[in-house]
Amino acid sequence: MKIYSRLIATGLLLLSGFSFAHSNHKTDLIDQPQQGFGELVIFGGVFTDTGNFASLYGDLPGIFWNNRFANGPVISDYMAETLGLSASPSLHVAGEVSEPMGTNYSMRNAWAGQSGELNISGQVQTYLASKDYSVPADSLIFMWAGSHDVVEAITTPAPLPYQMLDDAVFGIEAQLYLLIDSGAQHIFAPTFADIGFLPAMQRRGIEARVTEATDYFNRKFSRMLNRVERNTGQRIYRFDFDRYVKGLVANAGFYGIKNSVDVCVEQLATGGCDFNSFLFMTDVLITSKTHKLIADAFTQDLLHQVSYCKRGNYHRRTKHHLCPSN
Repeated sequence: MKIYSRLIATGLLLLSGFSFAHSNHKTDLIDQPQQGFGELVIFGGVFTDTGNFASLYGDLPGIFWNNRFANGPVISDYMAETLGLSASPSLHVAGEVSEPMGTNYSMRNAWAGQSGELNISGQVQTYLASKDYSVPADSLIFMWAGSHDVVEAITTPAPLPYQMLDDAVFGIEAQLYLLIDSGAQHIFAPTFADIGFLPAMQRRGIEARVTEATDYFNRKFSRMLNRVERNTGQRIYRFDFDRYVKGLVANAGFYGIKNSVDVCVEQLATGGCDFNSFLFMTDVLITSKTHKLIADAFTQDLLHQVSYCKRGNYHRRTKHHLCPSN
């Protein structure tokens, strides 16, 4: 009976939405209801683009949903829905708007280590200019940059161009300083994932090179986030995307993904493509089902970090409070 009692207690704790580490604390979400985030501002690439690429180069083929690079909503859409916010594209590159229409500046093929309107630096500059360089304290900044740089480094002929990866990390760091200096208090910055499992990488036989580039970038990226926190006193919400993806692929069946190897669109003609049970839409793109799984993981982990921050968090190196002051 003791075992069953423990199982019931464990289930109740899990249903509460909080980890065991937090089970002894009353949550601020109950005692002192929070207003939540005021806007979701996204800087990134292909997995979060909700129409900026298409606004510049034309509508995507019909197989792609609403100019997303997936068969349905993408990570930014799902995160915005959960948070009660919007992930509408900024359309800042369309040439038809005088100011951003939405707060999602993501653009496929956006470089982190190069300047330009289409790249991460241009995305950040456009957003800051629209806010007169004063970021609202309740804005959630979703900075998911560097993926294009890593992919380009991987596919560039040997030897691996480490400088390209260094430039990407430096570029992200520069934008984080700009955002924090302009008042950003909530920044979510996941790492990159080892994409050696992608069909495109498997077919090229470059898994080892992918791992080398990913590990190098993530080490530099994590150290950079530590440095930004030390220099600014501003906490940055993090997510180990590489670790999460490894777990997702290893346990795909438990998430309702029956095929984590093949490309769904390659089986459309034979009727074997069910987007809701495939991990991959194309050899480099994931299905909307996979996007939702990632978005749910992002949002849940982010909110846990925010909740933990409400109870106080101190950086072990700086020895001072790193949580937002509002």
